[in-house]
Amino acid sequence: MSVKVKRLAGAYACALLAALTAGCLLSDSNYTAYTHTDESTLYWSASGLTKLVAITQNGNVAVNGVAGDAITSKVARTSTGTSLDDARSHINDVVITESTAGGTLTLKATVPSVSDRDYSASYDMNIRKWLVTELTTASGSISVDSMAGNTTLLTSNGNVTVTSHTGTVIANCASGSVTCSVDSLANTDSISVSVTNGGVTVSVPATLSAVFHATTVNGTATVSGFSSITYTTNTTTSKSGTIGSGGPIIRASATNGNVVIKTQ
Repeated sequence: MSVKVKRLAGAYACALLAALTAGCLLSDSNYTAYTHTDESTLYWSASGLTKLVAITQNGNVAVNGVAGDAITSKVARTSTGTSLDDARSHINDVVITESTAGGTLTLKATVPSVSDRDYSASYDMNIRKWLVTELTTASGSISVDSMAGNTTLLTSNGNVTVTSHTGTVIANCASGSVTCSVDSLANTDSISVSVTNGGVTVSVPATLSAVFHATTVNGTATVSGFSSITYTTNTTTSKSGTIGSGGPIIRASATNGNVVIKTQ
């Protein structure tokens, strides 16, 4: 074989190898090119239940308080793939489990811990409004509307929104904002919300008497709108004291973000 032919053969082999390599890389990156969504609705009786625990990953959780004994949850699962058929064939990688024991309804989504694909599971729930709730998502937003039971809300990346609530609220968010509007707090109730990267806004009735602590590291702390405020600490980043005659405790904190406690 001549030197020229050898060089052409070598060049062809290199080009073929490069094309195959590029094709492999392209295929890997395309595992998120298409998305398939599967939606279903789950039903339970609220009879005998006092608590809801809902856990998901890479998805949102929305809970709406309603009257009646029926509990429903719309569940939306998603999976991605190199084609729609490929994405559809992996939808059952997202596993939903449910159980009722000891008065607690538990709904949990599990997705593969390591994958080139993207998976998610979101809940949109209507539940008996006075149930105690614990809602957790690894990456997604949480919203709670018109509930009258104590609630604990945890998300790593996403916003937390609480509206028209009665009772204790505990919320923790690593990256996102927390907006919490509470219509009524008994002396035994409390609000405790914290954010690492993001802002906090807590709104309560103008007539509420409470003890407050609002702190931030990088941002400003504000307490406003109340007719009677007594400060024990009053700096740009930290405010503590009482509203009216004192009562339930409101704690709101952020590391990087503003903190506001105000009237509705």
